[in-house]
Amino acid sequence: MEMSSSGQSERPVTIFPRYAAVSEGAGQEAKGDEASQFTKEPGKEARKLTKPAPERKTIPRIPVFVRPSSNIFPSNPSAIRQSGHLKTTQGSPWDAYRQLLCEDQAGPATFACLKNPSFAVSVVKEHRHSLSGALSLRSVSHPNIVEIVEAFLKEDTIYLVYGVMTVSLREIKASPIGDLAEYELAAVLCGLQYIHSTLKLPHGNVDSSNILLSKKGEIKLANIGLSMIIAGSIEETAKDLKDVGVILLEFMEPASADFHGQKLTLTNKSKWSTLIQDFLFKTNDIQLNQLRRHEFLLKSPGSCCLIPHVWISERSTNRRWTLFSN
Repeated sequence: MEMSSSGQSERPVTIFPRYAAVSEGAGQEAKGDEASQFTKEPGKEARKLTKPAPERKTIPRIPVFVRPSSNIFPSNPSAIRQSGHLKTTQGSPWDAYRQLLCEDQAGPATFACLKNPSFAVSVVKEHRHSLSGALSLRSVSHPNIVEIVEAFLKEDTIYLVYGVMTVSLREIKASPIGDLAEYELAAVLCGLQYIHSTLKLPHGNVDSSNILLSKKGEIKLANIGLSMIIAGSIEETAKDLKDVGVILLEFMEPASADFHGQKLTLTNKSKWSTLIQDFLFKTNDIQLNQLRRHEFLLKSPGSCCLIPHVWISERSTNRRWTLFSN
């Protein structure tokens, strides 16, 4: 240890290179590495040496065996049918639904709620028919058709589960303000074209008790499931068309509707416009798809115009119902 002139020992000092010196040194080292990658033979330009790429090892593929889906050919008879088929279960609907009361909805029906946290209420209808009838059931989604939620098969009985509606057109007709204006009648005439053109079957029982309305004014044709089971021929659509005319006549002239013959006729024509009369008379012999384009239907402002009728009818109708004690 060296001593300073003052007599005190000096501490060792480490001298670090300046930043510029470090950068310069690093650059020279990098250049040296780069230069090492090139070789120059006498009389030839320098060329860069490249290392060959490592050889990739190919891993053999392991054969994967795919198990066929059980949904293609369900062995379980209670399996859900898909691809346009209605959800159908073997067994009683009362295993899944709790019976609430019996009341009419386009025919005898049982109102029931699901035995799950949703407690959703539906309408269950019972039909005696063979299994072949159940095979023709299809899922239906249309604003003018009462939805079929699902079906149950037990022995020779088919249980169809439908959505809940509020009143029928017949109950509206019997209410204190049962008379409908022409634009309201135009709003009623919906739904049949879908059945005939898409489902390729007639309804077979179009009347004012089978046309149902909801509190929102929705107009829907009931019992489409039974029409699928019976599966009438498409040639029978003429009867459906005639039935539409009868429904019109019931509201226009009830007495004439009760005694109509082969042709639907009006006694007091001055009360109605020529448009609705032309529509009524064409239900005798015109195709339904042509009738759907009739100018009279343009009078409809939408089915919401029927909400006041539904509201009054629901409060004025005296229905008979039986409560279940379970």
